[in-house]
Amino acid sequence: NSDRMKRNLQITFDLHEAGVSMMKQNLLRRHPDATEAERSEMLRAWLQDTPLLGVPFEELDKPEMAPE
Repeated sequence: NSDRMKRNLQITFDLHEAGVSMMKQNLLRRHPDATEAERSEMLRAWLQDTPLLGVPFEELDKPEMAPE
């Protein structure tokens, strides 16, 4: 079970790395005249502002409301 969890975590990291790499290429294509620093800032903003599974980051740490 521990090996499976390690493998799944590695897959998660690999997928994240692939997504970041694709976004870097996307930013380069969409903003060819931007400096590397500008594209780095765009990437940082994208990483910070992209919701997880459609849930905004600011909502992730809020306790769930009990059903009424």
